[in-house]
Amino acid sequence: MPARQPKSNLITDRIHTLIVWLIGVIAASVPLWVPTYIFIGISFNKAALFYALATILVILYLILIWRDKNYLPKFNLVGWSFVGLVVALAVTTLTSVQPYLSFWGTFNRTDGWIMWLYYLVFFVIAASAVVTRQDWWRVIGVSVMGTAVVVGYGLGQAVLWPGVVASLDRWRIESTLGNPVFLGGYIALSLPMTVAWALTRRDRWWRYIGLIAVILEILAAVLTWSRGAWLAIIISGLIFGIIYLYCFQISGIVRAVITLIIGVSVLWGGLWIGQSSPEQSWQYQASNYFLRADSLMLRSQIWKIATKAIYERPLLGWGLENFSVAFDRHYQVAPNRNVPFAEAHSDRPHNEYLGMAINGGGLAVLSYMMLLLSAIWLGYRQVITSARQPQTRAEAVFYLGCLATIVTYMTFALTAFQLVDIIPYLLLSLAGLGQIFSVPPSTHRIRRPVWLGIVYLVISISLISLSYWSVIKPLVAVRLADQANVFFQQRKFSESWQFFQKALAQESYLSNIIRVQMLALANNQREIFNTLPEFNNFQRQLVSLLPANHQSEPYNSYQYLVFGIYYGHLAEIWPEFLSKAEVSFQHTAELAPRKGETYWQWGNMYGRIGDIATAKVKYDIALDLEPSNTIINYQVGKWYLAIQGDLERGYALIQKALDDGYMPRMDDIKPVAQFLEERGRLKQVEQIYQTLIANNRIYSDLDLAQAELAEFYQRRPELL
Repeated sequence: MPARQPKSNLITDRIHTLIVWLIGVIAASVPLWVPTYIFIGISFNKAALFYALATILVILYLILIWRDKNYLPKFNLVGWSFVGLVVALAVTTLTSVQPYLSFWGTFNRTDGWIMWLYYLVFFVIAASAVVTRQDWWRVIGVSVMGTAVVVGYGLGQAVLWPGVVASLDRWRIESTLGNPVFLGGYIALSLPMTVAWALTRRDRWWRYIGLIAVILEILAAVLTWSRGAWLAIIISGLIFGIIYLYCFQISGIVRAVITLIIGVSVLWGGLWIGQSSPEQSWQYQASNYFLRADSLMLRSQIWKIATKAIYERPLLGWGLENFSVAFDRHYQVAPNRNVPFAEAHSDRPHNEYLGMAINGGGLAVLSYMMLLLSAIWLGYRQVITSARQPQTRAEAVFYLGCLATIVTYMTFALTAFQLVDIIPYLLLSLAGLGQIFSVPPSTHRIRRPVWLGIVYLVISISLISLSYWSVIKPLVAVRLADQANVFFQQRKFSESWQFFQKALAQESYLSNIIRVQMLALANNQREIFNTLPEFNNFQRQLVSLLPANHQSEPYNSYQYLVFGIYYGHLAEIWPEFLSKAEVSFQHTAELAPRKGETYWQWGNMYGRIGDIATAKVKYDIALDLEPSNTIINYQVGKWYLAIQGDLERGYALIQKALDDGYMPRMDDIKPVAQFLEERGRLKQVEQIYQTLIANNRIYSDLDLAQAELAEFYQRRPELL
């Protein structure tokens, strides 16, 4: 029987084991976690869980290094680059155009400086405490199990499995990440580690299980229809395969190259055949859905705007979470281009390198690229070194998995961006490569300066205290706001107001979004509750709260816009709110001077209160700024028909919107057709229905359009 360990060592080992398991649990649970709250999005849920578990991790790590100083952090170039990145982002947060937002982040992205600080903490603890290969495989095994659940849920969405919440897009799975692109990125980052885990299993059945996991992950990635994720998987897969064959099966490289050539040829040939087929054929539709040229054009438009923003503030950037400010300032659409409203309010450039340059400036980009490139170099060197010795080949596969994960991230970042739910595998890979040293650290008892211990202690205590503001207060505020919403739906407006006030009294970083959500509630239910005195009192009280948002977000044009729309609706009942709406719309126009939406909504307000002349002025400005915006053309065209009586102008705008791909519901377009038919514009009615039918690939009311055209021909046989 082995000698019983001293109690102190036994406790230390148990704490260390608990830390290792917790690191794996964090990596597995954050992407998987989706509770149901009304007032916060999926990203905040995951961020709150990450903050909470990371705080527990810090406490355990403090105890561990108190008992054994050999677990104190040790940094190589990867570690110091990460520290440099967080410091650079701290500087740019101080100089940010909206520092409060850069510090905490937004509720739906949570990518402020605080999140980066937690990323660094997670990286440091993982690189310092997960010290053996056994530890690493334990962490990766738990992470892969979490990925398996995420993938399984996504595949359940694909087959409409009972009990599984369907994705918003029937043909694109999103699983527990809430977005197909995020899911694709998460799976792409998980694949190299899953492959590495499977290759290093000694038991044949575990290898089979690993192979099945890899196949299912690839299938799920395909079903996300995220081309950025596909590209990342292909490139990292090639690098993983070539290096693996070079190290372990040199003869397999020729077969791999031949297979690659065949695969690329088949893909290219399939796309060529599809694009050469008739537009009505399934081959064309499939290839067009695969290419999605409209998405590529939108990204190129955003990248051009991002480049202008970088040029304006190249050194320190605009600050984290402030891309929308730069985007609005430089927004400009070509006359022949339509940008959907969702893209017109983009808060990310869909390229993490451009995003880092805008948010952090040149100093942050330098540290960011140093972090990634140093990890790749150290990883490649360690793979080659470890593969030479039979006893360290499993280590070589582990480092190869880390290397391929970094490559996956760098490729995916070309067309997307990172969030807390897709980054765990990247942090684990950086931590694994952050343990590589040219000269191994001493294993003797370490003596650190007293001041360094004090620094570690202050940082750790600060992080633990920070959890009160990053986790506890926001969650309390959310629960109170959640209850306020329940009372609101029950028409208990006084009780709802009291709970909203309690939520705001928490003074959490969610206060701004709670006020905006209060406005959204009031605006959405306005037509239903407008006759209730208590509801009208709620609306008037809400107005007094909204200016507080501008104190911390003075350059948020979208916020000014929705406030202006809200004030405009109130002005229909109480004229004194018209001036507030004017001020809000004016601020929006100053912050986003080239956006047609601002003037369109501005014109809508004047149209509702009966000021036709002013409405026309605003509408015409909107059309001048974005002459190919489909929804503006369509809605303003309807206004010209119904209010101005200008049939030529109205029809021209509506037909242009339809020609450019706008697809209104039949109950919306049918009154337009009837209006034109009553005035003898039969050819125009025919053209409207024919355009809708010609765009059948994207029109959900195709059958109704065909039926309406048939009935129209029955009424007007002279057109046949």
